[in-house]
Amino acid sequence: MSALPSSQESPLTRSPWIPRAACLVGLAAYWFPFIHIVGSCGVGQYANVARYLIMFLLGMAGGVLLWKKVSSYGVMGFMGAWGIDVALSLSLPAIFHCSHQLLPFEGIMVYAMTFGLSWLGFFVGKLLARFLDTSLRPGNWRTLAYGLICLGGVMASLSFTLLPLELRTKEKNALESVKRLVQGQHAFRASHPQTGFSCELSELSSAFSTTWPSSERNKNYEYAVKDGYTYRLWCSQDAPRVKYNLEAFPTCVPTCGNTGYCVNESGMIKSLSRDKIASGKDWSKLCWDSGATVDSALP
Repeated sequence: MSALPSSQESPLTRSPWIPRAACLVGLAAYWFPFIHIVGSCGVGQYANVARYLIMFLLGMAGGVLLWKKVSSYGVMGFMGAWGIDVALSLSLPAIFHCSHQLLPFEGIMVYAMTFGLSWLGFFVGKLLARFLDTSLRPGNWRTLAYGLICLGGVMASLSFTLLPLELRTKEKNALESVKRLVQGQHAFRASHPQTGFSCELSELSSAFSTTWPSSERNKNYEYAVKDGYTYRLWCSQDAPRVKYNLEAFPTCVPTCGNTGYCVNESGMIKSLSRDKIASGKDWSKLCWDSGATVDSALP
């Protein structure tokens, strides 16, 4: 088996564009998820996973060639983009709303994640190069490294689509949770005719026995937080209960959802998107007054 190239012997040492490309991909991995939400702090779990996978791929590209400069430039690009974000947040707080209150701890955490994944990718890349050494000529290692960097670039360029996809998933899951709760209400009333409808979310669905908080009352309603949505169940304390109101609204902007839901004992679920709410208006009240019926939870 032929010897692996050293950092001096690598064919990529004659092409300075590869580490520069890795740096640009690192920059894109940080900034592209913000295309539709400029100034926000969060980009969602899907985009964050894509970011870290990109850093792993850039590390692999460097490991394939035993050239740490490729991996290091990827980390430099990502950290440079984070530094620009911090500077913009401090100088233009009206546009970039993230306060970065945990500095410098935040910077240490970002660096630890990106450097750690890049280092892990570098190690895996070295193992991959040894495994493929019998089937690839040294000159073809450049092609493999190009492929890994290009794959990272494609992922970075598409990362802005991941938050909308995540939001649609959360909104769909919230709608399904509302339907299950409504069905649970009518099953509960059928089995407890003297009590009527329940005032506890955990009695309606086992999924709400592990939410935070699992059972918390605030004046006239119980609430729980699940998958980025706050669920509120309004009902009277007098039995038998013949009415109830159930609401589900995103708890954060913009990574939890853009659609809220409301339903009562009729089982007809209404929805209202965030963009239809004027500043200072009550989202839940507007849902009842002008929400559009989207589904029925009952047969």
